[in-house]
Order: sequence, then structure tokens, then C-alpha cells
Amino acid sequence: MISKELVANATAYLQKTTCYMKGMWCERLTQAEYDYKVRQFPDNKKYGNEKYINTDVYAADCICWLKQLINGGNVNRRLSYAELCSGPLGDCTNKQFYDALYDCCEPSQALPGYALATTGHAALYIGNGQWMDFNFTSGQNGVALHTGFSGTNFKCGKIPGIAYENPEPETDDVQDFLAFLYKLWKESKK
Repeated sequence: MISKELVANATAYLQKTTCYMKGMWCERLTQAEYDYKVRQFPDNKKYGNEKYINTDVYAADCICWLKQLINGGNVNRRLSYAELCSGPLGDCTNKQFYDALYDCCEPSQALPGYALATTGHAALYIGNGQWMDFNFTSGQNGVALHTGFSGTNFKCGKIPGIAYENPEPETDDVQDFLAFLYKLWKESKK
């Protein structure tokens, strides 16, 4: 997958109903799945997401949302657990995700599709000073778009398995030089 596609798939969630549930990766929130995830992660009970049971909600936590995106999940395609595990990072933890990032830089120098991560949280930079995450904090319950970046202990870098496009377009000087060379070549053929 290319980073442009990753960002497009991520931003599509802003138009959907989402909620934060530990251990979920946007699969359907049935009563059985809700009960299972509450037993597995008792904190899920405090999020008040019972109202979303058997609706078209996309329930996830930060790292599982990113894993399903990386492995081809999107608002039109919910992944099975086997598909979630099939990608370059498998069913990694936040710490494993953090450790896997490469070609790291300061968040202010990130390209669209770079990850922002700590050993306990994962987010996605989408460009123009904006980033997204799946969280339950400060009134956020699900996916949210944020502007600007501040924080400590964040690592910013490329995600294994994602192809990053060259962000450097050819400059006018390069185009002018190529046109000059073409003109010289064309004149030499006369």
C-alpha cells in the first residue's frame, strides 16, 4: 500500500461513527463481541459504548486501528483477525510498533502516512500539520483529527510495509533545463 492510500483510508473514518474499545480493530460490535471485549479488558465498560452495539459503528483502539489500515482495512472492508495478523507487523503491540518505525524524524518534518508513536499510543500523520488517532480522552471517543503537535517521547517515522511517495516535485529550474536540452537536441536534428 502507498502512503497516499493509507491517509485516504484513515481520513474516511472521520465521516463514520466510531468509538474507542480496547482490543477491537473496526470489526462489528455485536453484543457477544462487546461482552467478550469487556471481559478481556474491563476498562471497556467505562467508555459507555453499549449504545453502539449492533449498529454500523467502527470500534477500535489506537494500535488496532492502525494495524487494520496497514493491512488493507477501510470503511468498506472490515478485516478478520487472520487478515489483521497477516501484514508486516502482525498483531503487534504499541511497543513493537514503536520499535518498528524507521527513517525517523521530528514530527514537524513528517510526510503524510508517517506514524507518531509512544510505547503506549499510536497515531498517523496525514499532512499539513494534522494527525489522527483513535482514543478515549478529553471528550474524544473514537477517531479524531488534530492540528499541530506537541508531546514528549513520541517517535515519528515510516511504517514497515507502506511505500512512501517521493514528496519532492521537480522544480521549475529542472523543468526549464530539460526544456533547454530538448530544444538543443531538436535543433541538432535539423
